[in-house]
Parts: sequence; C-alpha cells; structure tokens
Amino acid sequence: MLKILFFFLFFWEVSATDTCEINNIFDKPIKSVSCLKGQKLFGYYQFESEKSQFEYEFNKKFDVYLLKLYKNEKLNFLEKFCINNDDLRVKEITNLNKNGKPRFTTKIIVSCRFK
Repeated sequence: MLKILFFFLFFWEVSATDTCEINNIFDKPIKSVSCLKGQKLFGYYQFESEKSQFEYEFNKKFDVYLLKLYKNEKLNFLEKFCINNDDLRVKEITNLNKNGKPRFTTKIIVSCRFK
C-alpha cells in the first residue's frame, strides 16, 4: 500500500493551466478573454512615477484598498472580471529605478477568480 502512495506522489501530473493572465489591464478596453469561469485570474499593469508613496482609498464592496491614481480603472476591472470572494487580492510593488528617470516603477497585480 505504501508503494502505491509513493507512486502517486512522484508521478502525479501537476498542471498550472488553472490560471489565466491579462497584461496591461488599464491600457485598452479588454474585449475577449480566454479564461474559464472560476479560473484563477491574474491582471497586471505597470507604470512609472517620480513618487514611491501613493494615496489609497478603501473599497467596502470588494474589501480592498485601491490606489487612488487608478481607482476607477481597478473598479471597472474588478466588476467586469472578478468574483467578489476571499480569493480577491490587489497588490502594488514599487521598485527604485537605479539607472534613470522616472525614479520608480510600480507594478499592480490583481488576482481573483474569473466571473
């Protein structure tokens, strides 16, 4: 019995096709998305700025803090593509540009379940 268990642990096929991605989520209207209902969705947007500190506003409907700079765009994306549950996350990562202007690069990452 133990040999069968080890067999399944080592030879069980792991697949990452359970996710889909959308890049530049605020640049253009997103018309067609090849995601399945309930699939894990990752949306990305990157912008450059002279500031590293931003203002945020809490949204009660989605229970997340939204960057004021892109608040309307984020809300539109969340309402159009995301199921409002515990899987919904919004993160911003700001890094210093060591070799140029603008000084900072910020990447917004939205993760949720696709509607």
